Amino acid sequence: MSPELVTGIFGALGAVIGAGGVMATNAIASRSQTRRDHLDRAERVSDARRIDYLDVLTSLAAYVDHAREFAHAMDSGTARSDCEPLRDRYVAEWDRLIRAQAAAKLAGPDEIRSLAQELRDLIGNLATPCDDWWKSYPGRRPNNFWDRFDVARTALGAWELRFLDAAEAALPSALLPQEQTRQDRAFGRRAGPRAIAAPAADSGHV
Repeated sequence: MSPELVTGIFGALGAVIGAGGVMATNAIASRSQTRRDHLDRAERVSDARRIDYLDVLTSLAAYVDHAREFAHAMDSGTARSDCEPLRDRYVAEWDRLIRAQAAAKLAGPDEIRSLAQELRDLIGNLATPCDDWWKSYPGRRPNNFWDRFDVARTALGAWELRFLDAAEAALPSALLPQEQTRQDRAFGRRAGPRAIAAPAADSGHV
């Protein structure tokens, strides 16, 4: 075999090997890019969910606080005209919470959707005694008003703990700061938004 032929054969073989190496490298790079794209998308979904979940928690805490403030104003015999700004804030927080609840329901996953739907009913249970009293205010407080209010608020506190567990399970990283512990949550303490199941103060209410 002539030297020229040998050189040609090895040259062609080298070209084939080189092309194969380039193809393999490109395939690996393509798979790596696809994996990065999937991870980036998962991270974006996770970030969006985290924002929606925290919005539910902050909106819920604000709604309960304003509902309680509004109820106490009526219970103290505050003039209707002075109660109206408190009611306006309470209604505004209701609207904000409903929007947050809807966003969390869309964000999912299934357990969050179920809890978000349940929240809609629970906040209605808190609103109903306030709204019923307001219709007749400054009429006398209904006899069972605080019983209904406290039952609804306690149910929301229990719901919040279940939502926290479901939210943390749905996210790859912690929903709340690391110093937040399960014991904190069990006693109604949270990093960030104020706990909604606070212990009662005057006349069994705060």
